[in-house]
Amino acid sequence: MTTISAPVQTPSPAPIGEALLSPEAAWEVAWGLTLTGAPQVFSGLPREAYDQLPGINASLLKVILDQTEAHAWSEFINPDREQEEDAGQFLIGNLFHCRLLEPELFDQRYLVLPPDAPKRPTAKQLEGPKPRKDGTINKDTQSYADWQEAMQRERWWKSLEIAAAERGDGGKAAQIVGDKDLQLGDALAGAVLNHPVLGPRFADTPQNRAGNELTLTWVDPLTGARCKARLDAVRFLGDRLWIGDLKSAMDAGPGPDHFGRAAASYNYCLSAAWYRDAAQFCRAEIEVLLGLPEGALILAPNGYEFEFIAAEKAHPRPEFVGRYILGDEQAELGRRMARRALERAVQAEAWGWWPGYDSAAQPLELPGYAYQKMERLAGVEA
Repeated sequence: MTTISAPVQTPSPAPIGEALLSPEAAWEVAWGLTLTGAPQVFSGLPREAYDQLPGINASLLKVILDQTEAHAWSEFINPDREQEEDAGQFLIGNLFHCRLLEPELFDQRYLVLPPDAPKRPTAKQLEGPKPRKDGTINKDTQSYADWQEAMQRERWWKSLEIAAAERGDGGKAAQIVGDKDLQLGDALAGAVLNHPVLGPRFADTPQNRAGNELTLTWVDPLTGARCKARLDAVRFLGDRLWIGDLKSAMDAGPGPDHFGRAAASYNYCLSAAWYRDAAQFCRAEIEVLLGLPEGALILAPNGYEFEFIAAEKAHPRPEFVGRYILGDEQAELGRRMARRALERAVQAEAWGWWPGYDSAAQPLELPGYAYQKMERLAGVEA
């Protein structure tokens, strides 16, 4: 049984010959931790450490089902994959998570862009003015003045990037974010903190903090695959385990045409079932982490709850926070989806080949509405 609550140190440089180590051993060397075949729970593990942790997670499984095994390998396993900065909805969601669950890490993860920051010049603006036939440049032109001004703005941005690199941790620079995005992330966090029911569950208390951003890892007994999950919030409510999964939503309203539409589009039932099963595998370790007596968490079908917490980005206030519980049928379908994708991932790993699109020519399939459009354009009468 392993439960780690102390923050993990920044990974040290890999020793010569690490490439010869197994993924698990390389991760242990990098992060100073030990992985076993038994279920483990890590509290305070940096997000970078979780991303590098060997194992299959719900995100990889969803990519397999929505696209192909090759897409999953390219996005999650390829050692040469590029790590891109969070953008759009992911940036807002991550700011929301950080401000609510790990506020002490904000300053090393993010650098807020000052309100008076100059606009970053384009590559075209940074091109120097064309020289004259004799090779000299006319410095009395507007184009030369514009180029000088663009170079000054670029130097400002370069100095900001240096500051972001110095502030970052784990070899990753802090991400530069705009004040508007930060305000929205703060407002979403405030909406949850001021919610009459959820507020106490996310208040800044030692026990709540212990259950934030938990990394769970275990070995699947059927396939032997190492699996992992990262739970937003885990709480013991006196008689049951409660798991809260935070979502920043365009529409947090009830019904199939509102938050339910996003849940279907992004296969939330799969990830929710995966998280519930992760809690089941790591039950004893969670008890230790939360300071509960052995056997306190009885995970019968209704013995614990998984809850989506959807905060609406257009209206970041408590009255626009939706709470949605995963039904038993939804959980079972999500579990079956996860099992099917897991078996495909294990098979691909065993083959050493993650299949993509079929190499044979396929019949072209069009959406139903396309035929109506083509018939109209072709003058075909109904």
